[in-house]
Amino acid sequence: MAINDSAATNRLIDALVAAFPSYLRHRLDEMGVIAGSSIDDVIVAAADELSASLEAHLRSPAAAQTDSPLELVRRATVTITEALALMGLRPQPRDDWEKSRYPEDLFALYPASSRDLGEEVWRLHIGWGRSKAEAVAGVVPRQARASVPAVALFGIPVDERQPIIDAIRRRGFETRVWRNPAALTEARDVVVGTAIVDLRHPKAHDAIRFLVGDGVRVVATSDVVDDLAMAGILALGAIDVIASDRIPVRLDDLLPRLA
Repeated sequence: MAINDSAATNRLIDALVAAFPSYLRHRLDEMGVIAGSSIDDVIVAAADELSASLEAHLRSPAAAQTDSPLELVRRATVTITEALALMGLRPQPRDDWEKSRYPEDLFALYPASSRDLGEEVWRLHIGWGRSKAEAVAGVVPRQARASVPAVALFGIPVDERQPIIDAIRRRGFETRVWRNPAALTEARDVVVGTAIVDLRHPKAHDAIRFLVGDGVRVVATSDVVDDLAMAGILALGAIDVIASDRIPVRLDDLLPRLA
């Protein structure tokens, strides 16, 4: 989808707003919360809030779209969290990563990736991320090097980075090297459109969830790629899984050329 394509934007907004109530009801069912007029009214209000925020955000210029659609979905769950807390529901078990990144998500209502909202939403969200990266790349002056879109490398061993970095820079992009999860917050401060995540890193899955949630296109890599592993990683929201030694030659398929 083109970032300024009104028809594509309509499809993304409609798909997100349609999927949101069903997703919430499924999560509430898992927690044993019985459907009723009070919680249903809160869900309807949250869906209306989501629709309004998506309309305002996704129709703004690409450079102004600082939040991903998934981040707006997460914010729309706040009123549900508040309602569940008032009902006296106990917080849901979450791992340390989720607690540290999203301490406010007491009932684990945040979707880990757009795929949690359905295949159609996931495909449209991936299209939005790709189009935003290309749109931002197209308006950044080449001489303004500090603002050139970057490709991030997460967890890739030091002895394997340089060929990838060289190939990325030949295409006109900057690179960022992230060695641990704490560095991922940089994705919100620099123009990172694509991240390459090494599956050998112990926090690779968490990194993919976090980056996909922020609207970053994620390519996973490993020294061994099999169909079972690929299916699991694609389910997290990554757009592809590529053998480590194939990354430099596959960049033509993954990145627009800026230089």
